[in-house]
Amino acid sequence: MATTVDKQRLFISVPSPQALLARRPVSYIAGQLKAKLAKLKRELLTPSSGSGGGAGVGFDVARTGVASVGFIGFPSVGKSTLMSRLTGQHSEAAAYEFTTLTTVPGQVVYNGAKIQILDLPGIIQGAKDGKGRGRQVIAVAKTCHLIFIVLDVNKPLTDKRVIENELEGFGIRINKSPPNIVLKKKDKGGINITATVPLTHIDHDEIKAVLAEYRMANADVAIRCDATVDDLIDVIEAKSRSYIPVIYALNKIDAISIEELDLLYRIPNACPISSEHGWNVDELLEQMWEKLNLVRVYTKPKGKMPDYTAPVVLRSTACTVEDFCNSIHKTIVEQFKLAIVYGKSVKHQPQRVGLSHELADEDISAVLKASYGIHKGAISVKAAYTANEDDHSLGDWEVHNDPVLVDTSNAVDAAEARSLGLETNSTMAPLPLLQPAAARSARTRALTTDQTSLKYALQAAA
Repeated sequence: MATTVDKQRLFISVPSPQALLARRPVSYIAGQLKAKLAKLKRELLTPSSGSGGGAGVGFDVARTGVASVGFIGFPSVGKSTLMSRLTGQHSEAAAYEFTTLTTVPGQVVYNGAKIQILDLPGIIQGAKDGKGRGRQVIAVAKTCHLIFIVLDVNKPLTDKRVIENELEGFGIRINKSPPNIVLKKKDKGGINITATVPLTHIDHDEIKAVLAEYRMANADVAIRCDATVDDLIDVIEAKSRSYIPVIYALNKIDAISIEELDLLYRIPNACPISSEHGWNVDELLEQMWEKLNLVRVYTKPKGKMPDYTAPVVLRSTACTVEDFCNSIHKTIVEQFKLAIVYGKSVKHQPQRVGLSHELADEDISAVLKASYGIHKGAISVKAAYTANEDDHSLGDWEVHNDPVLVDTSNAVDAAEARSLGLETNSTMAPLPLLQPAAARSARTRALTTDQTSLKYALQAAA
């Protein structure tokens, strides 16, 4: 007995590639795929909370100095020898690979600035994917202010491309600045795109595709540069991106000819050196100083010459007078009155400036403290009434809660009174006296620690 089974055929309608492209522009699909790849890379690079192993012993170092420089390169290219040559710190060097297994810190003093040098273990191809503990090594380099990529002159371009791909894949942008793109999320209104320059590498469909992949349905996008899709993704993934300057240290030039050395000088941001013989190391330090873009400010004590031996070194992104005071001691800002600056940052020599003034390299600054201090938001009297500037006695008056008069007869005193929020329409302006936190009684005798500054002495009735 034969049994016949009727098989039903199921037809599924699949649109052709031409139909898919007709529905979505090619640029939209390309932007969507790039955004997906960027999200997957971020998930791979972000360690899971339950994964074991930790960051690794020897990779975390205490940061010292005003800036840090990390050495990145393949094994046996001369990183440890260069480290010993620059800092004098011993770093194990041998004829076999992977001599350095942990981070070796050192310090070099250049132009009065203490700069930390980090000799990192050698990396291999695939380091960004975790091979050879490459993630831990690149993670340390990502926190540095400058990276030295140490290369062997016998194969500089091949190794250069491989290391650049490893660093780029880990979120390090080499010798680049953040793209001039402003992205603001909003509650409603859709996607609003404005561009101040012609966009030749990206269109509106790609921008909308990238934002849709990151689930941004309402946002304002302002583009002020000829950006690419990768630039837009970098702005969205800003937390995992680092823009670090890089110098290519082409080592072992003692093994090549003069003609080959001339070709090496054509590589941008490169410095041919010989760490074993110490050749051209001074030029490497000069390029390091230019890339770090540090600001030296010399102090000038009152009545003395400026101190050029120990400058206060600041970062170019934080070089205001307030940053200068905080680098010396944080209590100076509380008693700050004004600063007298000599140098390129001021129009007149000298010039009085405030806390927000930005200093330039090799400026000279003298900070003047006010005659009163600030204690928990209250003004405590630190200058007592005196009838004669030559007489440094305290006088016989007591602090009380009644209004006290401030002399505003000259221009400086009037400006000081206005900065305190006082009225200066008369020569005597009322100042409600606020006792410091240490004053417990209603009547406390006023004392002063600065008898030389009597210009702002309080005028009280005898």
